[in-house]
Amino acid sequence: MGIRLSRLPSLAGWVFVGVLAIVSSHAQSGDTAARSDFLFSEIFGEELSTNELLFGEARELWEKLSEDGDAKATYYLSFLYWGGLGGVQRDQATALRLIENSAHAGYATAQGALANMYEHGVTVKKDESLAVEWWIRAAANGDWIAQSRLERAYTLGELGLPVDAQQAERWRESRENRGE
Repeated sequence: MGIRLSRLPSLAGWVFVGVLAIVSSHAQSGDTAARSDFLFSEIFGEELSTNELLFGEARELWEKLSEDGDAKATYYLSFLYWGGLGGVQRDQATALRLIENSAHAGYATAQGALANMYEHGVTVKKDESLAVEWWIRAAANGDWIAQSRLERAYTLGELGLPVDAQQAERWRESRENRGE
């Protein structure tokens, strides 16, 4: 039996961090990226895994891929530090650094996570202008949650943005064109 994800330290709005659905056969075929995604989905599925072998394999793989510049693996690794999982000491400063590295490398999900952190002041000082900057980067890189957030912000005049129906429509169309 796993640990309910609600028992993890609050990520203040990281509900948009989705679990990737990767076909297991690809993950077993030697495709390192697919194996990385598979491990993430196995560990952070509906319930948090308590399988230390999975954590060990994931940590080893994500550290190697992160060192090789893999932005997604760097982001995945941040979860271990954020929650003190997989034999790592809980360290939000390290988790933040990993998220920032992943975001700067162009990983849209990390960009959205960083935007959310700045919007809500999680581990960083609340800063709406930086939140908007990261929401825009994530949305431009195809993150549908960031596109939704910008649509809402422009519709309601949130995050220091003006009410702007054209911008709201732009981000709604971007999201819809993704099929989300």
